[in-house]
Amino acid sequence: MTLKSCYFITLFYVIMKGLTEVLFICTGVIKNEINIT
Repeated sequence: MTLKSCYFITLFYVIMKGLTEVLFICTGVIKNEINIT
């Protein structure tokens, strides 16, 4: 495993983790808005 591929895997992991967190927050906000209305 080269340093470059390791870097890309780490970057990909961070992006995917960030996306899942954003999706989780967005679904939570949407559920809250549905509950309020």
